Amino acid sequence: MVVKIYTLSIIKSSTINLFQMRQEKGQSLQSFRDQFAAMRRVCEQLGLNIGQSEQGARALLKKEGVTDLTTKQLKQAKERAIEEFFSILFMYMVDQQKYGKVVEDLENDVLKKKDAFPKNMSDACKLLNGFRNN
Repeated sequence: MVVKIYTLSIIKSSTINLFQMRQEKGQSLQSFRDQFAAMRRVCEQLGLNIGQSEQGARALLKKEGVTDLTTKQLKQAKERAIEEFFSILFMYMVDQQKYGKVVEDLENDVLKKKDAFPKNMSDACKLLNGFRNN
């Protein structure tokens, strides 16, 4: 059995690298998505629970009307909450000159009690690919 021991500095630098990522000017959305996904995998392999929240999972289930939840439902909701967290994080890391208006529109929708932020990376990329900044 191989035991993986990561130093605090590796964990710290990986976390910082994830949160400091930005799509570079001229970088395709596909390329940035792949880069973002790779950095996310690094953090997960280090055992970092970024975006993981039981409270967030319970809020998702409550919104769906689930009150008497099972362990399986809670686990699935946690996975969905993590995916939603990373999708929203991704939206804020894309080129804001190119996609800033779509993010601004989503923020305004939240103020109107309409949560239109994408719930997964696939939907985030579809939204951004289809967006026309006029």
